[in-house]
Amino acid sequence: MGEFSRKKFKSLAIRARVVNVSDVPKQLSNDGKSNIYFDWRPLTNDEIGVKIVAGHVASFIESRRIAPQCVIGVPNSARDLGIETQKELMRRHPEMKPLDHPFLIAEKSHMEVGMLPGLALDSEGKYAKKPQKAIVLDNTITTGFSTARLVAKLREKGIDVTDVVCLTKRNGLTPMPGLDDQEKINELKNIFKEHSRPRIGYNKALTSSELFESLGIRFHSMSDDTELIGAYLSIHKLDEKRLTAINKEYALDWGSRRLKEAARPIRADEKSLPKQIYALLQEPDPDAVALEPL
Repeated sequence: MGEFSRKKFKSLAIRARVVNVSDVPKQLSNDGKSNIYFDWRPLTNDEIGVKIVAGHVASFIESRRIAPQCVIGVPNSARDLGIETQKELMRRHPEMKPLDHPFLIAEKSHMEVGMLPGLALDSEGKYAKKPQKAIVLDNTITTGFSTARLVAKLREKGIDVTDVVCLTKRNGLTPMPGLDDQEKINELKNIFKEHSRPRIGYNKALTSSELFESLGIRFHSMSDDTELIGAYLSIHKLDEKRLTAINKEYALDWGSRRLKEAARPIRADEKSLPKQIYALLQEPDPDAVALEPL
């Protein structure tokens, strides 16, 4: 059993350039826009990087006393991470069998929300064993909408989702009834009608924590946006435009003196590429000080 260190995980996020600050707002997956975004994909899409993250996730799951039959990564964002986390848990706990995770048999298949575990086929063309209980894993959760959709689909297939785990929780709200995307609101109303515990209606915007609590699911985040932004600012000197964007979005009182002192042009090579991951994990950031050892 590995011991989860939040400090080491935060250090990993900073070294791997998970936190990104742009001088112009960028489109987010939840249809919103922000100058700040959190991108785990260069790390989790990398053959070795995903194993490093999976080790942290497995230790986090153990530290929270979660005992899933399988770990299911949200399609298109954390599918491979879910597979690697399951493999790591199986290595640590031999009682977990491969068939408890259908994705291990159909790793190469393209998984959409409508094509779920239980539909995967084994090498003989037979349906893989369907787990009774599972946890859902995602990279970054802002509103929780796409994760809630997957939870609902899994429950319809007879798989009880007990927990949701994410690498980073970002502050955000689900669509506001009467104001936001009506299609998403209608889908959330249907999800609440069938899967809320106890049965309640969807009639207001919710945080991701409130959303999963309403669905009777325990929600766990390995890091949150404010702590990563704080760590990012503590070791990077950004230009005033980017610092102002951070301060405006998060309403953080970093102090006008610090903003002024920290202001300077951002490094041209600030963003990382997948091939740079190993160097980033092994070498200190030029602007970094006192990072927690990995």
